[in-house]
Amino acid sequence: MVANTVSIGPGVSIGAGWSLGSSTPTLTITSADFNYGNYSGGNTGYVTPNGGDLFCPFYYLNSPTGDVATRITNFFTACGYDINTSYVFNATFATATPLGSGTQTPYSCLVRANWNTSGEFDMVVIDQTNTGWQTGYPGNGTQLQGTFSLPVTLTPYTPTTSMGAINWC
Repeated sequence: MVANTVSIGPGVSIGAGWSLGSSTPTLTITSADFNYGNYSGGNTGYVTPNGGDLFCPFYYLNSPTGDVATRITNFFTACGYDINTSYVFNATFATATPLGSGTQTPYSCLVRANWNTSGEFDMVVIDQTNTGWQTGYPGNGTQLQGTFSLPVTLTPYTPTTSMGAINWC
């Protein structure tokens, strides 16, 4: 007698109420989720004014509306991340125009981001040509200059890369 082997991978549904593996946490932030955003673009996106390090300048959104504060907190929890700590995330912006390039729709990149309990979401786009960000110290990386338009969808970056406490400029 020969036994048949069936392999089912992560995230495959078996039937109602049954699944194997886990799905990747995602968070989408839109311009309607916050009343205010800094730098030109406000709460609809931002323009990186220069290619500083991953401390300054940074884009922040505050004065959250609706359930976005709960959604962000739940996202950090689902990722296993601490609130008030910054991490590297995969990000997909609706559109972006990186310096020296044409407009790209959508635009995928990496960001350093955090959520703090005072209701502020902070973020910078990482220039991946400078691999210094991989050390986990924001001063070793540089920002990608350009215009980045919301909405943006975030997923956890693997391997988990903490960029430390929410120390910005």
